[in-house]
Amino acid sequence: MTAGLILNSSAFRNQDTILNRIQCMFFDKNTISISATDINPDSIVIESIEEDKVVFKGGKMTSKIKNQYGGDNFKILYNKKLLGQAGIFKTNWWHTHDYYFKVFRKNTNISFDFNVEGPDHKSLYFKHFEIDSLNRKSTEIFYDSKGKTGQININYFDKQGNLIADEVWDNGFFVNMNTYSNGNWLKNYTTNKYSKTEKYKLLKLNQADSLVYIYQTEKANNITNERIAIKN
Repeated sequence: MTAGLILNSSAFRNQDTILNRIQCMFFDKNTISISATDINPDSIVIESIEEDKVVFKGGKMTSKIKNQYGGDNFKILYNKKLLGQAGIFKTNWWHTHDYYFKVFRKNTNISFDFNVEGPDHKSLYFKHFEIDSLNRKSTEIFYDSKGKTGQININYFDKQGNLIADEVWDNGFFVNMNTYSNGNWLKNYTTNKYSKTEKYKLLKLNQADSLVYIYQTEKANNITNERIAIKN
């Protein structure tokens, strides 16, 4: 077996050895695989965020993924539209991984799942971006390594495209919001304030032409409600 074949062998992959480190210097042991359902796989593009370059296009990898300590994060696009972001955190620069993206049609949207094989697979996360032009809102949904929904961020815009409010939901609980005027930050409301004497709650009311919220403060069994209404 030649020296080149030995260095490029998978037998040393992810081992804490000199041979594995040499492999990572000269060969790309990271892989990206795409499976697509009811969509054109050639329209899927994967970009490396850290390196600011395309690493997958036209059904194949187009560039190496640099081996380095820290984040391996990717943008996922379909027909030039950003679907979301996914990645892991690498605890050693010489760790290499196999990244699997499953892209599919979900109702009227294109969505994706993400999985990883390799030593840092438990740090996996991914998030979806959803745009609702009719209601002028964008949603960012985070998922953990088990595919469980975590934090959800929602942004609302006026007819001119200015941000008017944002919401943060954590495991189904409404925990934080900000209001804006002409796109500029105005005020924050949060349930995460530390207090020995007060408790806080955020509520959202359904109303067709406005965003309406109640910021509730409870102190010594006395509840006060602040109503926040934003015309949209």
